[in-house]
Amino acid sequence: MVPLAGFLKEYPQLRENSIDIYIDSENADKIIKFLRIRQNAKKFRRILFEILSLRYNDSLYRKEAVAEKAKTVTAMKFVSKKENVRICCKEYIHPDNPKAKKVVMLYLYDQKKIDKKAKRLIENLGEYEYET
Repeated sequence: MVPLAGFLKEYPQLRENSIDIYIDSENADKIIKFLRIRQNAKKFRRILFEILSLRYNDSLYRKEAVAEKAKTVTAMKFVSKKENVRICCKEYIHPDNPKAKKVVMLYLYDQKKIDKKAKRLIENLGEYEYET
């Protein structure tokens, strides 16, 4: 699980939501290395704020609505003049409490637009299941 205590101390208003963020163990090293780069770390903080506020923002964090089976797939977007990197995530929203969810960061990829290969990847990620 991604430790959020320090972030929530800065933004105590976000504590009312019950949100946990995880990194898939298979891709953790690659994702963590990417997030440790200073400019990406700053953008990640902005993305965390959106997620913990239960918001979507097309330029930071959005649903990757490419197909019905991918409706729970979201993307953290790290866009600059040189790159367009996304971290695909899977959301698990508690059925009885919309303020409770888990977000699992699954896969890091560089993609300017969603082509057939990326669409298949997103659909496959939509079928991933974790113990929640």
